Amino acid sequence: MERETQAMDKVRDAVAAWDGVTVHDHRFGGIEFRVGRRELGHLHRTIADLPS
Repeated sequence: MERETQAMDKVRDAVAAWDGVTVHDHRFGGIEFRVGRRELGHLHRTIADLPS
């Protein structure tokens, strides 16, 4: 689980550094990335949900 947390932290930090991106708790657990009110995608412990 520690490796999962480290990987999730790295992804969160990288995506959060993009211009205009904010990080929020996701309604089904994990974290969500947004630009304005639009969701870019979200992360669960071992799964990234990204729209196509």
